[in-house]
Amino acid sequence: MATKKNNKALPSKEAALFRSILKFYERKQYKKGLKAAEQILSKFPEHGETLAMKGLTLNCMDKKTEAYELVKKGIKFDITSHVCWHVLGLLYRSDRDYVEASKCYNTALKHDKENIQILRDLSLLQIQLRDLEGYRDTRQTLVRLKPKQKNNWIAYAIAAHLVRDYSGSQAALDLEEKPEQVEYEYSEILLYRNMIIEESGQFQDALKHLDESKPMIVDLLAWQEKRADLLLKLERWEEAKAEYHSLLEINSENYDYLNGYLRAHSLPSFISLPRPSATPSRSLVPDSFDESHEKFGVLESVLNALSTEFPSSHTIRELPLRFYSGDRFRKAMDKYLRRGFLKGTPALFTASKWLYTSPAKVAIIEELLLSFVHSLEENHSFPDTAEKSAPSVLVWTIYYLAQHYDVQGDLKKAFEYIDRAIQHTPTVIDLYCTKARFYKHAGDVKAASDVYEKARELDLADRYLNTKSTKYCIRADQVEKADSVISLFTRDGDNSQTNLFDMQCMWYEREVADSFTRTGDYGKALKKYKAMLTHFADISEDQFDFHTYCLRKMTLRAYVKLLRFEDQLLAHRNHLAAVRGIVDIYLILNAKPKEQPKEDTDPSLANLSVQERKKLESKKRRAEARAKQKQAEEQAKNQQAQKEKQKPKNPQEDDINGEKLVNVGDKLAEASKYLQSVRGYANNDMETQFLAFQLFMIRKKYLLALQALKTSIHLDANHAQTHKNRIQFLREVDPATEKEAIVAEVLKEEKQALLGSHSSLQELNSAYLSANKHSVPSTLAAAEVTFSLDPAHKSEALKIIESIPQLPDLHKNLQDCIAVHKSVSSTFSEPEVAQKLYAQFQPLFPWSTYFHPQSNETKPPLEEQKPEAPSQP
Repeated sequence: MATKKNNKALPSKEAALFRSILKFYERKQYKKGLKAAEQILSKFPEHGETLAMKGLTLNCMDKKTEAYELVKKGIKFDITSHVCWHVLGLLYRSDRDYVEASKCYNTALKHDKENIQILRDLSLLQIQLRDLEGYRDTRQTLVRLKPKQKNNWIAYAIAAHLVRDYSGSQAALDLEEKPEQVEYEYSEILLYRNMIIEESGQFQDALKHLDESKPMIVDLLAWQEKRADLLLKLERWEEAKAEYHSLLEINSENYDYLNGYLRAHSLPSFISLPRPSATPSRSLVPDSFDESHEKFGVLESVLNALSTEFPSSHTIRELPLRFYSGDRFRKAMDKYLRRGFLKGTPALFTASKWLYTSPAKVAIIEELLLSFVHSLEENHSFPDTAEKSAPSVLVWTIYYLAQHYDVQGDLKKAFEYIDRAIQHTPTVIDLYCTKARFYKHAGDVKAASDVYEKARELDLADRYLNTKSTKYCIRADQVEKADSVISLFTRDGDNSQTNLFDMQCMWYEREVADSFTRTGDYGKALKKYKAMLTHFADISEDQFDFHTYCLRKMTLRAYVKLLRFEDQLLAHRNHLAAVRGIVDIYLILNAKPKEQPKEDTDPSLANLSVQERKKLESKKRRAEARAKQKQAEEQAKNQQAQKEKQKPKNPQEDDINGEKLVNVGDKLAEASKYLQSVRGYANNDMETQFLAFQLFMIRKKYLLALQALKTSIHLDANHAQTHKNRIQFLREVDPATEKEAIVAEVLKEEKQALLGSHSSLQELNSAYLSANKHSVPSTLAAAEVTFSLDPAHKSEALKIIESIPQLPDLHKNLQDCIAVHKSVSSTFSEPEVAQKLYAQFQPLFPWSTYFHPQSNETKPPLEEQKPEAPSQP
């Protein structure tokens, strides 16, 4: 047995051997490192730093459990060693436990305050965790210890910038020496410094710095864009006008350039040019700006000049359509449409869809389109022109007209015209894609999927068509078919699900999860939603590598943008959708009645005595206990094997059906855990607030429910669900039941504020109905509230619902009408009224599979009576 030696100091031979372990670790020669560690430990088995390094080496060989045991054992033998604490921090960091790793690094620094490597590792964790103050302090320490290293000053400048210490950040960048010739790195430092000056609010200094830096700038386009923006902020209109005109010469389709050019003409208060929305319900056109406005003459002259100078710019051509009306709009729209149809632009309707917020403009567009179709069919030319057009011009005109009627909710005419276009030229893929979209709007997702599949078959090499056909199959709840379709474009030899997971294909996982939720397969739905959350965790983790990379490559502006993007990552719509899906499923599962244990109906036990029955049951329990013990041992073995793996390639392969996720003990607590993860990121998401309110009301956490309710009221006080939640809160919450006086007082005050000037809930509900009587969801919500407040008023509530068929534009609200029918059938339990509403809604939605269950098996009448093909010119 070796004699006991000093634990902290090794003899020269063993010390050299210990240094070789570090070299073997850096070179990834782990077996040699283990061999060297064993040689030291054979003589000094309690040497803590050697134990720690052996554990670190084993961690790299996927033996995590043994690695943690060895490192913690090393700390036990040498608790004052910075090496041991540093190694433990490295283990935690490899497992993405950055909080614990940061604690270990801080402990290591207590024993070696000026260790450069530990300080660098700690700074990476601090910026990853957004401990910005700590990051600045650590970087300041590194600057003090290594003042000659350029990257330390750059990193400190970024740290000071992130905590809004703009003067400190600029001071750090001032030390950068100016090179003799233009260099990319120095150019990026100059642009980054200009970014700091601008964010500090010193626009004049920023412009001066930008002008002085021009000879050393490599990215001249970024320099020019920033200069134009600063000129606008300083209201130097003429110079800004010239700068933005120069930018338009580079790219006349850029909305930002057009915005800036118009604002430079003293139009900032009236003109705003966000990109046209694909959703016509959100108006982007300023209502206050028309021909009567005093600035309209300036605008028109600017637009005419731009159109003359940039005749090929689509963005500039569609710009006047935003502000013109009457005859001006007619002439501009006529020219716009003719050019698009002659060039055969399939996306022409999408580019002008935002115009459909104005009924007057819609009427003019329809009049123009009908005259075009009539003239093209009769004379093969546009009105008022003798020049003959190609046959394809008629196809694109009819195609546009079909989409025109679809947006207006006139699906009968939409199908009529799209069928005419298909009959004219049956090989145009866009026609089938649009027809599939019409079926989706009409409520027949199965027919939509079939039509899109036909479009896909026309071009099997088109990945976009494959993707869209897959999505339509999933929405028709044909998940297996969708899997076979999308697998045509996944990597050969790989399972399609694994390949889609590796590519972080979140749209697919979201659609499949929604489909499984609709069909009640909650386990698989939870698996897909969890996979989406895994992707976001990976995206967040991936930024770790850029903390050092961006400093080396000097992409400083992009790095700051990355950090700010990552700060808002969890507010992404896919992340919120995944969280909502998980919470919704757990609420559904929680509402299900618990299954009662089945009685033992084994006929072999019927004739046994009580004593014999007890002996048999005791034997059975012992057998079950042995089986459970064996299962537990196997499970522990599997868990150990799983821990030894660094990271599974696809977490979807574990618990394929999601049974573990479904069978969690406290489903409400599990749902709360996911909701808490997005608190602060979902303040603008109504659906998340509704789920949060529902969950917290069930858990009787009334202050949190109140917070969700007030957020939804702030977002949309007239939303139907907001109104129902307000009534529910006022009815169910009783401040007198609260144990804490301050909570009771808050609830009492807030309830009074929610009730407002109304004397009762019935009066509040009546006022809501009066203010929202033209909305189907709001009318239904008011009726349901009337019934819930007093079941004796059921007839009054039904009268409110029976007024819904008289509301205008009802044919555009398929999903709302379905909700009305379901509510009358379930909530009110009135089959006769439901049947009456069903008969009233049926003619409005002739393609809906809900109101016409057989429409999947028979084609719509319009397909049976296809119009004759127009004569070819």
